[in-house]
Amino acid sequence: MEHIRFHFDPVCPWCYQTSRWLGHLAALGRVQLSWGLFSLQVAHGEPGQEHGRLHPGVAAFYEQLGRRIHEQGASPKDGEVIAAALEAAGLARELAGDADRDDVVERLLAEHRRLVEDTCSFGVPTIALDGGGGPTYFGPVLIAPPEDDATATALLDHITGLARHEGFVELKRERDRAPDLASVRHTS
Repeated sequence: MEHIRFHFDPVCPWCYQTSRWLGHLAALGRVQLSWGLFSLQVAHGEPGQEHGRLHPGVAAFYEQLGRRIHEQGASPKDGEVIAAALEAAGLARELAGDADRDDVVERLLAEHRRLVEDTCSFGVPTIALDGGGGPTYFGPVLIAPPEDDATATALLDHITGLARHEGFVELKRERDRAPDLASVRHTS
């Protein structure tokens, strides 16, 4: 079983698709997931730009929030969307207000900075093998998660094999289409 630390930003539709693939693998017992945040706004914002709202996430919350944002087209800035996702994940709605607390924001920014400093990470999805202590890589960037068990498992085997190969550095191809998600259709 692979122990994967998955770094995500809730507003990234590509990352959401990858999380669905990893959730499928977790349900199959092929991966054990832990969750880490990465802020695309911080990574790609202007120096001195306000960080905006950063929301803590765990698997059930991210699944609920991602479904609302990416499949239903809800705004990630809508406090009611966040509160409803928390409640649907079995968490207290009141946690939505914690995202603006200075100590929470600083803890999330510190996690983001550590990942960037330790691994030169630049975006999401980012996967760190061995529970966060092993090879770390950007991707995979998926238009849609594999639907069947065999394809999902084969993709995991291929990706982890490449990531663990000492001489492997990068693989990329043109993004010729986007995920078929409401969050993407609203911005097109």
